[in-house]
Formats: sequence, structure tokens, C-alpha cells
Amino acid sequence: MARLRFPDRLRNRTVLIWCVAVPLTAAVTLSVEASYLIRIATAVLAAAVLFRAGFRHRDGLGRARLLFASSLAAGAVSGITAAGYLLVTGAVAPTGWLDDWLYLGYVPLAVLGVLALPRRSTGRGGTVQALADGAVAAGSLWYLTMVLLIDPWGIGQDLAPAAQVVTLSYPLAPAFVIAVILSALPRVAPRARPFLVRAASGVAMLGLADAAFAVVAWAGDYSPASWVAALSELGLLLLLDAALLGAAPQRASSQPEADGTSEFDADVAATRGALVVGAPFAPLGLACAAALRELLAGHDVPPSQFWPILAIGCAVVVRHLTNARETGRLVARIAAREKAAQVQARTDALTGLANRTAFVAPVGRRPPRPGLPSGRGRTARPQRLQGRQRHPRPRHRRRDPRAHGRPVAPRRARRQHRAARW
Repeated sequence: MARLRFPDRLRNRTVLIWCVAVPLTAAVTLSVEASYLIRIATAVLAAAVLFRAGFRHRDGLGRARLLFASSLAAGAVSGITAAGYLLVTGAVAPTGWLDDWLYLGYVPLAVLGVLALPRRSTGRGGTVQALADGAVAAGSLWYLTMVLLIDPWGIGQDLAPAAQVVTLSYPLAPAFVIAVILSALPRVAPRARPFLVRAASGVAMLGLADAAFAVVAWAGDYSPASWVAALSELGLLLLLDAALLGAAPQRASSQPEADGTSEFDADVAATRGALVVGAPFAPLGLACAAALRELLAGHDVPPSQFWPILAIGCAVVVRHLTNARETGRLVARIAAREKAAQVQARTDALTGLANRTAFVAPVGRRPPRPGLPSGRGRTARPQRLQGRQRHPRPRHRRRDPRAHGRPVAPRRARRQHRAARW
């Protein structure tokens, strides 16, 4: 049997991973030890794949691979720390212990990995805007959590302050990372987009698991061998799939990006881009709806809800200022390119002197004098006589003097005809 090549293995990786995902996800719920062991092994395998590809391939994705691998390694270290606590004490680590803080360390590393991906030639910048979008999404979700769960129901009030901060950060961290990914996705080079999309799906699944963990931890019923751990393992498997995709050597295409072969394709691409860019603002719309409900109900704003509102406002201001700055740079860049194109069209490429176009173009733009058509130097008729007349002038011929008694001069005949017409 012939040996499978690397692209063939990549083509079959999704089927293989999903065949393994079902028994692994079920095995996570068997015992606490199996849960820690399987999740640590999955994170270590994904990190090892990206570390190996980051040091081996020199295709512009090495730094991003190493940062993503470091974020996965942070999650693996968090699991090892929790497993060590279980082996030493015989009990599960409490919420807010060292393993939780180590787990949240994947957020800055993942964000740096997204910002380190290669960009398109027309997609430079956008770092501050992506971070502001992440802050808007996280702040909106923070406000929704305070308004809908914590303040009306008093959830998590019996936890320690460190545990409250950790449980609140668990759902906010994936929201921040996903918003940054969606904001940076239109600017990323096409060869890096499949990897980023797969990574976003894995982070979204981890975000769902983290949100479930926060709710269960607030209720005091969390167990490492539960359905929450199964969701976390599913997210790690999606990240492993993204790691296998990102480990393949990517070659930059020498062909320019196609902007769409028809107007319909351009409209579809614009709609898809608007949905991707506007997705981070979905929590903001829900937060505005919740704030309107609180306002109509006549409820006062407690101090716990003031900080997320302040964070959202600051992030929105920063985003709009950054967007205005980038728009100004884009307008200046377009103006510079138009000026360079005009100079290139009006000068000779070999000598740098003005060509024929530079001399002919001003003549066509010369303002006409009164009574003269534009661009002509001969004497013209008055404006009312220009163009084709409705009654063409008859041609007068020299008549026979014997038939009419005397000859008629042509100029005199024209004057008589003109007087008769008027």
C-alpha cells in the first residue's frame, strides 16, 4: 500500500478526529482522573503539533504558531496543576485556586497569536480596533451577566472574592478572544484564514464550557467529571483540528486576490464581511436591550453595573477614534496613488520629461472666449447661429442679365434674403 502524503493525511484528519472525539468525550465523564488525563493529553498534543510546525516551517506563520501553542500549553499546565492538587490532597481544587489563574493565561497568548498572523497587502493595521472590539464584546457580556444573573438572583455571593473574579472571567475571556478573531479575520491573509476559523470554533466551544462552568460553580455543584468537562474536551479537539491544519506549510500565492467575478459575488462578499465585522457587537445590542428594560422598569443603576457600562463606553470611543484615523490614512493613501498615476501618465518613463498628454490635456481644458467654441481659434458665428439651422440658406447663383434685365450680385442677394426672413 502506498504511503499517504501529507495533504492526504490533512484531508482525512477531520474524519479521524471526530471518530476519536465521541469515545474521548464519553470517557471524560467516567472519573475525575480520566477527565484530567484526557484533557491534558489533548492540549499537550495540539501544543506539540504547533510547536513543531512553528520551528520547522518558515512561511510567515511561525510566530503565530508558537503563540497559539503557548496558549494551549498554558491550559495544559493548568490541568497538570489541578491534577497535582487532586493527587496530593485527594480532593478537587477549589474555585479560584492557582489552576484557574493559569488557565486564564491563555487569553493574552491567543490574542497575540491572532495579531501576529500575516496580513493582506491592503489590510495593515487594525490592532487597536480588534482589541477595542474584544473589549466591547466582553464588557457587554459582563453587563448582561450582572443584570440578568448576579444582581437579581444573588448568584455567587457566598464565594470568595478571588472565586467571584475567576467565575466572572471564565465566560468573558472567550468572548474577548472570539471578538478579536472576528475583527481581525477580514485583514488576515487568505492562507491563514482556514486555521483562524477552526481556532475560533474551538474557542467558541471552550467559551460555552466556561460559561457552563461559571453557572455550575456559582451553584456549588461543579465536578471535573461532568458534562462541562465533555464540552471542554470537545473544544480542545476542535483546537487540535485547527493545530493540524495550521501545521501544514502554507505558501503565499503570487496571484492577486480576486474581488469577485460579478456584481452578485461582490455583494455576497460585502454582506459576509459586514456580518463578520458586526458579530462582535451582538452582545452590545443585547446589553442595550437589557439596559432599556431596566430603564423602563424604573430600576436604579447599582455600582456593580457602572463599571461594565464605563468599559463599554471607553471601548466604543477608542474604536471610533481608531476607525477615523485609519479612514484618514486610507484617503491619504488613495490620493497619493492618484497623484502618482497622473504623474506617470504625463511624463516619459525614460527621460522623465513631459510627454504629449501633458501638452494636449491643458488645451482641452482652456476656457472658451465669448462667441468662440471651445478649443477652436477661427472666428465663429453668434451663439444663436451655431449648429445646424432649421431653414438652410439657399444658394444664390449669378443670373442671366438678358433674362432679368440686369445682373444681381451674390452679396446683395444674400442681404435681401436675410432682410426678407427677418
